[in-house]
Amino acid sequence: MSNYTDWTYRWYREDQLQSPGSPSKTITTLSDQVSQYQCQGRRTDRPQSSQRSDYLHISVTANQTKATLSSDQQDILTGDSVTLTCTVESSGWRFYWYKHKQDSEPVKTTSGSSYTLSQVSVSDGGQYRCRAGRGDPVYYTQYSEPVHIQVTAPPTASVSVSPHGLLYSGESVTLQCDISNYTGWTYWWYRKDQLQSPGSPSKTISTLSDQVSQYQCQGRRTDRPQSSQRSVFLKISVTANQPKATLSSDQKDILTGDSVTLTCTVESSGWRFYWYRHRQDSEPVASTSGSSYTLSQVSVSDGGQYRCRAGRGDPVYYTQYSEPVHIQVTAPPTASVSVSPHGLLYSGESVTLQCDISDYTDWTYRWYRNKQLQSPGSPSKTISTLSDQVSQYQCQGRRTDRPQSSQRSVFLKISVTANQPKATLSSDQKDILTGDSVTLTCTVESSGWRFYWYRHRQDSEPVASTSGSSYTLSQVNVSDGGQYRCRAGRGDPVYYTQYSEPVHIQVTAPPTASVSVSPHGLLYSGESVTLQCDISNYTGWTYWWYRKDQLQSPGSPSKTISTLSDQVSQYQCQGRRTDRPQSSQRSVFLKISVTANQPKATLSSDQKDILTGDSVTLTCTVESSGWRFYWYRHRQDSEPVASTSGSSYTLSQVSVSDGGQYRCRAGRGDPVYYTQYSEPVHIQVTAPPTASVSVSPHGLLYSGESVTLQCDISDYTDWTYRWYRNKQLQSPGSPSKTISTLSDQVSQYQCQGRRTDRPQSSQRSVFLKISVTANQPKATLSSDQKDILTGDSVTLTCTVESSGWRFYWYRHRQDSEPVATTSGSSYTLSQVNVSDGGQYRCRAGRGDPVYYTQYSEPVHIQVTAPPTASVSVSPHGLLYSGESVTLQCDISDYTDWTYRWYRNKQLQSPGSPSKTISTLSDQVSQYQCQGRRTDRPQSSQRSVFLKISVTANQPKATLSSDQKHILTGDNVTLTCTVESSGWRFYWYRHKQDSEPVATTSGSSYTLSQVNVSDGRQYRCRAGRGDPVYYTQYSEPVHIQVTVPVSSTSVLVGVVVGLVVAAVLLTIFLVLLCRGSCGNRIFRPIHPQSTNQDPQQDQGSTQIQAPDAGYTGNLNIYHLIHHPDNNDNDSAGVSAADGSGDVKYDKIQLKKLDKKRREKPADPNKNTVYSEMKTVKTAESTTLPESESVYSPVKTFPVHSP
Repeated sequence: MSNYTDWTYRWYREDQLQSPGSPSKTITTLSDQVSQYQCQGRRTDRPQSSQRSDYLHISVTANQTKATLSSDQQDILTGDSVTLTCTVESSGWRFYWYKHKQDSEPVKTTSGSSYTLSQVSVSDGGQYRCRAGRGDPVYYTQYSEPVHIQVTAPPTASVSVSPHGLLYSGESVTLQCDISNYTGWTYWWYRKDQLQSPGSPSKTISTLSDQVSQYQCQGRRTDRPQSSQRSVFLKISVTANQPKATLSSDQKDILTGDSVTLTCTVESSGWRFYWYRHRQDSEPVASTSGSSYTLSQVSVSDGGQYRCRAGRGDPVYYTQYSEPVHIQVTAPPTASVSVSPHGLLYSGESVTLQCDISDYTDWTYRWYRNKQLQSPGSPSKTISTLSDQVSQYQCQGRRTDRPQSSQRSVFLKISVTANQPKATLSSDQKDILTGDSVTLTCTVESSGWRFYWYRHRQDSEPVASTSGSSYTLSQVNVSDGGQYRCRAGRGDPVYYTQYSEPVHIQVTAPPTASVSVSPHGLLYSGESVTLQCDISNYTGWTYWWYRKDQLQSPGSPSKTISTLSDQVSQYQCQGRRTDRPQSSQRSVFLKISVTANQPKATLSSDQKDILTGDSVTLTCTVESSGWRFYWYRHRQDSEPVASTSGSSYTLSQVSVSDGGQYRCRAGRGDPVYYTQYSEPVHIQVTAPPTASVSVSPHGLLYSGESVTLQCDISDYTDWTYRWYRNKQLQSPGSPSKTISTLSDQVSQYQCQGRRTDRPQSSQRSVFLKISVTANQPKATLSSDQKDILTGDSVTLTCTVESSGWRFYWYRHRQDSEPVATTSGSSYTLSQVNVSDGGQYRCRAGRGDPVYYTQYSEPVHIQVTAPPTASVSVSPHGLLYSGESVTLQCDISDYTDWTYRWYRNKQLQSPGSPSKTISTLSDQVSQYQCQGRRTDRPQSSQRSVFLKISVTANQPKATLSSDQKHILTGDNVTLTCTVESSGWRFYWYRHKQDSEPVATTSGSSYTLSQVNVSDGRQYRCRAGRGDPVYYTQYSEPVHIQVTVPVSSTSVLVGVVVGLVVAAVLLTIFLVLLCRGSCGNRIFRPIHPQSTNQDPQQDQGSTQIQAPDAGYTGNLNIYHLIHHPDNNDNDSAGVSAADGSGDVKYDKIQLKKLDKKRREKPADPNKNTVYSEMKTVKTAESTTLPESESVYSPVKTFPVHSP
């Protein structure tokens, strides 16, 4: 609102008063409805109320608008400028520009709808999007569809030189310019950055000088791109001296047949090489494009001195000749061949040839048959399956080092005997007994054989192979008998002779005695045993017993050993007779070893958990065999309760009385030899398990509730369950039994288990009594908090007398769905907010179907929010770069706040409730504040973001005047306008760098009752803040004050003027006369006077009028009465006699310019105010200046002739 300050503001929506507020009103989240808004100001001073504003019509477009992005370029090259335009239907937007991802931070924000990428590079390419936003908080449009910006660089030229590398004075080179992509190029060559004449892509430089030059090329064409980028500089530098070739050989010790490669080296490249032998001034023996020259299969005559040189270009530029290299060629060593086996050879046999080469190592070998090269191989060569043909063999060596080849060996002749030889077998024994030695001999004509010996079958594996022709069977036994053959073999693979005819070897042996013992197995000290000697075949034996290889006295075939000792003994037996065989072979040793300790029986049971009616088998274990078993109960020195030939004893259908300690022992032999008693085994017979019944829920039970009975039977599994109510069997079922809708009657329940395995039945449980409490219980609800703030945690506790409940929590209405269900009696509301407040109830339930308690009485939860901070800015509105602003944080309610400030969500250092930001930058920042305190609430909510955006330019004030044609006496109001608010205004006259003539808090400055001297140039500027931030000075406004003139005729003006002059002159003369009588003389203060001579006739007294338009120091004094004296006569007397004050007025006439002498449009406005100085008179004749009084004087304009 213009004018006045200290307004409070009222807002109206659809003519309905909203709550009073600030001069700005934010409408958040506009709806689709149309609304009309007005505002009005109220204040305590006059005027107390402004008029309401006109209606502001707010209509909303339902759909969120979508930005459209476009580019002014398509084929974009580096260095181009690309302008993106983001179009949105409506206005007032700020535009946000995104690259790559729309959910990233914007790369740019602009107030205008276009964004220019200047001098783009390849890295500027990518997908761009935009969207627009306006308002606070910002309302955004949808993101635009992406626009793909692809930036490509113009091709770059490249320059190559041929030849490249080192260059020499006087040589010629060719430069080649290459530009990838595009066609139609013309080529521009630059030497040391100076353009040469355009030409072809290749450029030849003849006869290079010693100076260094740098060359570039560039392509030009008519289409885009119109120019390639210049190539990098190619530096052409010249080596002053003619180069000299260097010759080297890859061989030192050279053998005939070797290949020798000569290499000619020159520092740079692009050469052709020339090769010379013996003399350098002769014709070259060869020229090559490469730097090497190979002499293949050299002989001694190829030796000598070799030189080289290189040349390139056209005409050819030659290097100097190389120094000579001497090539000397010598012959390699000779190979020799031997054969194994030697002597007679047979068709189909294999032989091995051996190649030997003296000197050197690392040979690989080549074999030749009848002068034909065979595949390379090792130094030995096997010839398999010789044929009847005669062949001649040679060998030769090759190696990687020098010499690389030997000379071939002389020929070795291989000739073959046609028939396969046959072996002959003979034996040196005929009648052979076990223990004899037999030697077999195999005979073959030639030598070098290995002999193979076969038994039973000739196609079996040989029983032996020997390098000699004999094979001895030592200490033969019967199993060594059979048919034997032999054959011989040699070579690899082996070449065999034919098998020999078989020779039969028969070996016979005498019978063997055998010894057995009774009892067998483990034997014990003190026990008796019997040995028995058996000899099969033949009769008439006498028996010889041996103990530990010592002969005992001859005796019978059986031998008893009584009371065995702890020592170990070995026994054998043998038969003797008079006929052949005269002796049997001794039996194998029978070892009699005695276990020193008397054995102890071990007793075990096949049952652990023994129930009445079970069968229990006891087993008595002893390590050895041949025992009888004895069973004892309670005491081991009593008579056995049973004896068995087997090791087990069964107790059938046991009862509890069959329990007790059991032992056993075993005995064998005659007299009986007993083991020790076993350790006792305790047999405990028990009754089957007893069932037990539990109830859930337990404790108090209520009429109509359901309970579950649970039958538990310890031990065992696979039970089926039987239920009994008041001793009456119910139908069989599961281990749990549900009783629905309990009545008030008392009942007793039992259960029992049945199963197929043992035990097959449990004992019945004791009675479980079910009694019912008549009344339905009621839950009690309590809260652990009273004064609850948002963010607190509140725990509600629901109490019910008995246990086993699940708890249900209700908000607002108890007949609604529960907001939560918990197994525990407490329910916690975490991080509560105001919306969590309300009435809460609970109830509990248990069982299936659920039995519920009554609802609790309600508990009211009231959640209050901690106060919210608010941030205001001073000054508000538009802000300018370099200006300082003050942020103010206000928190209603509570005290003792400490303040935290946030800038762009980052915490600044804590401070006071006001924060000054000095020298604002152009960046946009968002500020929040928050309060902290030690008491509850300990923290306020953060304020909404306050966006501080800066207008880059310093504002300039605009000065205007409410008057154009200004007359003396008018009021002129100057108004200084600046876009934003909060300014103080400074007013300047004449010069802007002078002190201000006035300073106002409002934007207007009024010049009241102006006169001509108030005219001139005026300027203003505004300032605000501390230190003061000033706007620019306004443009000057020229204020010109003029005196109004009459529009009547000249004649009327003259007449009126003369009349006035006459009246004034008359008054003056009267006064003068009175003054003369009282010896008082009055003179005008200024010497210029228009008064007539006092001697003139009083009847015709006139004042001479000045020339029309005259202005000067013409003063006319007129006697006026004192303002508080109403009696004219007394005033005159008082003035005449000096008894009172006399006042005069001074009339000063001004000259008018020609324009003002013209006839004015309105005669009634032609009034000139004269300045009348009142002067008090006493005794002096001088009129001192006192105060000024203005009185209107009619003037009559006089036109120039």
